[in-house]
Amino acid sequence: MDPREVHTAHVVEHLAEMKDRGLAPRSLRSRRQAILTFFNWALGESLVKNNPALRVRPTKVPKRPKGFLDPGDFQKLLAQCPRSTIAGARRRAMLWLFAGTGMRRQELALLELSDLNWDLGQIRIVHGKGQKQRTAPFPKAAQEPMLKYLAFRKDDLPNLWVTEEFRPLSYDGIGHDLARLRDRAGLTGQIQDICHIFRRTAAANAEEAGMSPSHILAGFGWESPTMLNHYVTAKRLEQGKAVESFAGKDPLGKWLNG
Repeated sequence: MDPREVHTAHVVEHLAEMKDRGLAPRSLRSRRQAILTFFNWALGESLVKNNPALRVRPTKVPKRPKGFLDPGDFQKLLAQCPRSTIAGARRRAMLWLFAGTGMRRQELALLELSDLNWDLGQIRIVHGKGQKQRTAPFPKAAQEPMLKYLAFRKDDLPNLWVTEEFRPLSYDGIGHDLARLRDRAGLTGQIQDICHIFRRTAAANAEEAGMSPSHILAGFGWESPTMLNHYVTAKRLEQGKAVESFAGKDPLGKWLNG
């Protein structure tokens, strides 16, 4: 069809036909965006006089609730990490560090060997969000797996995480590595975001265990309790617990303010 003859009704009819064929809402939204992008380009090249997709509303994509890591699923992930290989030992150390600290993937990726304080049981996070340095606990449960992993190291790199070829493991590399681990563990459907799920779970678990919100905010690098409120409320809803005490914009504010 000549692009100059395409009208809004044609775009609507096309998307309706794709919907009838069983295209998912996210795919419909992407298709509408592709049409919009094409006609924006055509406008810039003076091939058309208007963009027929501009008045077509994007398809609403239902939000999938992002859950929390189940202890059983954590064990399934660990089961895919043999201690006898550097890759398995590295992944096991990562999993325990993620679970015990809830740090962001970027923070984990930028850790160096010198950031681990074994004597004080602390981890220095130099490149946190907003480039603000902070200290997080170095959980005892993560220390033994870390030692197992470091025993494989045969290099002089300052980076904490390296590949089997002893090259620095990047941010994307960590994501791909743990995504493959999730898939091998048969958890593709249960876990959407293999890295960030640890942060949500660790924060909600810390509150549930009675840790003071001020300590949680400091350890997780948050300046406001917004995300902590969100995670705690979501965890209680998932467990079917009452959330009346969390009603309002800032349910944890009263604790933070004494």
